Amino acid sequence: KTRPKPGHPNKTTQEEEAAILDVTKEDRFKPATSILKELNLNYSITTIRRCLHNNNIHHRKAAVKE
Repeated sequence: KTRPKPGHPNKTTQEEEAAILDVTKEDRFKPATSILKELNLNYSITTIRRCLHNNNIHHRKAAVKE
């Protein structure tokens, strides 16, 4: 038998996660708050960040050359 996975299921659907990743691919430095407003999702910023982290997209700042 397959055992149920521990923990609760994700709030975001696969379609919503794909949309979040599409927005991120357009602009990798876009903040999670902007992604949330652009897609008009009713989730917390932490949920968006968790989605990005689970897909190996982490917070980075642009390098500043002097």
